[in-house]
This record gives sequence, C-alpha cells and structure tokens, in this order.
Amino acid sequence: MDRGVTHPAVEDLRDWIHLGRDLLAHVLTPEELALSEAVLALPDEPALVFARLAWRVATVHRVPELKLPGVEEPEAALAVLQAEGLLTSEVPWPLRVQGATVAVLKAGCRRRGLPVSGRKAALQARLEQLEDWDDAPWVGLLHRQLWWRLARFATLRVHPDPSAAVLERMGRMAWVPYETTGGHVIADRQALGIFETVADHLDALTVPDALAALAWEGWPPGGLDLRRHLAHLLHRAAEELAREGAFEKAHRLADAIASLRPDDLPALRLRQALWLDRQGQVEAALPLLEEAASRAGGADALAVARSGRRLARKVGRSWPPLPPLRKAKEVRLGLRPGEGGGRRPTWRTRQGEGTIEEAVADHLEASGRRALQAEGALWRCVCGLLIADLMFAPVPGQLPVPRMSRPLDLYTPAFLERRAQAWADRRQALLAGRAEAILARHHEAYGPARMSGVRWEAWPVEDLRALAGGVSGAFWVALVERLQQQGRGVTGGLPDLLVLPGEPVRLPHAFPAKVPAELFCIEVKGPTDSLRDTQRIWHDALLAADVPVWLAKVEPRQEA
Repeated sequence: MDRGVTHPAVEDLRDWIHLGRDLLAHVLTPEELALSEAVLALPDEPALVFARLAWRVATVHRVPELKLPGVEEPEAALAVLQAEGLLTSEVPWPLRVQGATVAVLKAGCRRRGLPVSGRKAALQARLEQLEDWDDAPWVGLLHRQLWWRLARFATLRVHPDPSAAVLERMGRMAWVPYETTGGHVIADRQALGIFETVADHLDALTVPDALAALAWEGWPPGGLDLRRHLAHLLHRAAEELAREGAFEKAHRLADAIASLRPDDLPALRLRQALWLDRQGQVEAALPLLEEAASRAGGADALAVARSGRRLARKVGRSWPPLPPLRKAKEVRLGLRPGEGGGRRPTWRTRQGEGTIEEAVADHLEASGRRALQAEGALWRCVCGLLIADLMFAPVPGQLPVPRMSRPLDLYTPAFLERRAQAWADRRQALLAGRAEAILARHHEAYGPARMSGVRWEAWPVEDLRALAGGVSGAFWVALVERLQQQGRGVTGGLPDLLVLPGEPVRLPHAFPAKVPAELFCIEVKGPTDSLRDTQRIWHDALLAADVPVWLAKVEPRQEA
C-alpha cells in the first residue's frame, strides 16, 4: 500500500464506525467507546488488516496462511492489533482445529502419529482433544460483535454488505444525495440485547421466543426490523403442526399470530378453516371464513369466497357471491415448442429457444409490435420514478443514515400521511395527465442512483415514458396508494407482457388475430397453466382503467 494513501477498505471501516457510534452512543459502554476509538486511531496497515479480518466468517486464523492484499508488513500490523487488544495470540486448540485447513490437519495428525485418511470431520475429530499438533502462530479476532453492531446500525441491515461501497467506488453504483434526518434507532442497552439475541439466532428460535419477539415493540428501523421474517417463520410452524395432526396447537398458534398481526388475519382464518375441514368440522369452519371475508381484500377475498362456497355446499348452505370481475380477452396463439423439457418447457424464438413469455414477445416483435416483459417490476419502476422526490424529501427520522435506497416508511400507510401536501400536489398532477413529464424529469434528475423499485438498466426511458403516458393518471394514483397501503408485494399478479403502442397489425397463428394500436397487456399461459387469483384481480383493475388485457393461451404448433 502506498505510503500516505489510505486504502478504501480502511475509509469504509472508519466511516461505518463513526456513523454506528454516533447512532449508538447512548447505549455503548465506556469500554466499547474506547475500543472504537482504538480502531479509528489505528495506522493504515493495521486498520486494513482489521478491516479484512472483520468481514471474514472465521474468527481465528493461522498466521502463515493469512492472505492480506495491500499489507506490506503483516507481522508488524498484527503486533499493533494485539497491543491494542483487538487480536489475541492465545487461541484455544479446539478453535484451531475448527479453523484449520485439511492440509494443516493432516500435518497435525502426522505430527502426533495419527492416521491422515478420511474427510475433514474425521481429521478434526482425531485432533480436537489434543494440543501441540501445530507450531505455527495463530491469532483470534476480538470484539467482533462490537464491529458488527456498529456496521449493522450504520447500514440498517442485519447483514451489512461491504460490496456496495466497492461498487460505488468503481462507478457501478450511485446513491441519491440527501441530508440525513436523524431519528430513533434503538431505545436502550436492554433493547439492543434483545435485538441482537433474535438477529443472531433467528432461524433457531423456539415458537414461544418467536412470538415474544414478534410482540416486542422496540425493533430498530429499516432492515433491522425482523417482524416480517418472524411472522413467516411462525406461519410455517403453524402449518407444520397442522400437517402433523396437532390441530389444537396449530389453532392456538394461528390465533396468537393474528392477535399480533391483524393484517394476517384473513389468511390465518382461511388456513384454520381448511384445517377444520380436514377434521370434518365444516360447521366450525364457516364462521372463521365469514370473519376472514369481512377483512379480506383482493386475491384473499377470492380465495376465501371460493372456500366459503365449497364448504357451505357441504352443509347445504349458501355463500354470498362477490361482485363479478372483468375478464381479459382470450386469444389463442400457436407457437413452436422447443426441445428443452423440465418444469418450464422452452419455446422457439428467432434467436433460439426461450421461455414462453420470451417466445410471445418475439412473435409480436416479428409482426411489428414491441412487447416488454413486465410483471410487477416494470410497474413498480414507473411508480418509483413518479414519487422519487417524495422518497428523498427531508421527513424527520425517515433517512437516518447515508446511502439509503428508500426512506424507512416507504410501502407503509405513513409514507403518504407524512407527505400529505406533497402527495396531494403530485396526485393532482397525475390526474391532470402529467405522469409522462414527471417520469422524464425524475429519470434525468436521479438516474442512475440506487432507488427502491427503480431498475435503470432494465427498460429504456422511452419505454417507461410510453407506459406512464399510456395509462390513465387515476390508475397511477391508485397504484401508488395501494403500494403504500399494502406493500410492494401487491404488484404480484400484474400481466407478463406490456405491448407498446404502434401500428395495428395481424398476429399470425392467433385467433382473434387483430392487434390494436394502443398500449395493452398480455397474460401468457401455457397448455397446463391457469390463472391465479392475484392475476384475476389485476386484470379487473386494468380493464377498469381502460387498459386492454389479453389472456394469451399458447398452444404448440409443429409447422415451420
């Protein structure tokens, strides 16, 4: 490393320690503050060694095998770290066994007169109770938990990603410039301990511990809030109990989850009704479905209604119908199948073979019309660009650290509530038909900074503008509001393809064959595919917004 030039990894280390310490100053002990000061005061080479070791999974290292690029005097750097109490040379022999390579383990076995055959686990087993099987120096990283604590809160991520800083320096990643807005991160030392206990043992938590963690109100913000993951684990646990026949326990767990996460109630009550149906208790299942129906919306409402009708018929009762949904226009399309088999068969394109969606898009393009593979990502991209300035507005507490791709409250009802006047103005502009102009302005102002939902390289700005201008402002208003109310998962089920405006053409091997001039969507289904409830819901919403939707049922054809 050139003298006088600080290595970028050292700069990242110091930046994260400064930021993490600022956010956690009220909960760190004097010893932890002193240790962080010691790391910040390290000369460049020892700091680089510490930065490289801190990111490694292993916490103990055999010194002759340490590879430390950029460090010219590794022994001297290690000595400085030991003197500062950040490394130790007193590494217990069992830890050396776990950290040694196969070659080192075999050499150790030879030294102690033991067999050298077998897998690594067998070699480790032979040495785990022994000492003095290796005469090389070892070092162990101390206080790694403190480093991870600071890095986690500096990035608001359970698993901080150092590659983001590397990509930023390479010009492969950029961030929206904004002033941090402060905000609450963690209440006290006790809350910090609870968070770290759960974060470090997340997948090994017992059901009671997971429920207690889900009920805890002290979660730090951003990616450090693990309640969604905890709920997913508990949903799986309840389903597993039901599969094992422990229905009473499954019901108690589902009730407990519902009490903590009311938004999950429709899905939980539907599961409970199906468990009761498996037990032959249909009469007991119907009230649960009625409760679910009173709270369900979108695809959940369809699933509840379908089960309600089925179970009601079993006991000679009726179930109230839902309002009918608008249906996509069915079009039959013949394409040549490819030779690839498997779960997703391939189809012929002019470039070779591809997915069924790629084949339909290629067939349209060969006929003179461009189609984009869309699904939810394209629509979220447009929505993100339509509210880009709102995302990075200086709302107190919502951008507490640098290099965030979104504010903490994005995809929550509070996002629009906290920006009420700005959203009212944007809503009016969208309803006035200015979506395309807003998107173009934000695309130029913010690209290619990292921004939630926006994929700069996926679609040309001209295509994004065509979509923004080809759909009514009322639809964009409704979609932005649904994203904030229900989260980014709400876009699941949007159609596979978006056909851009162009000349009306006739599509070969299709019936009906006329392709309209305006923008429209296509849901692609193969011979064995069927529509999902989320897709039906979006077809209805798009048709209500005067966006035509095709349901393209693809069939194999053999002719050239």
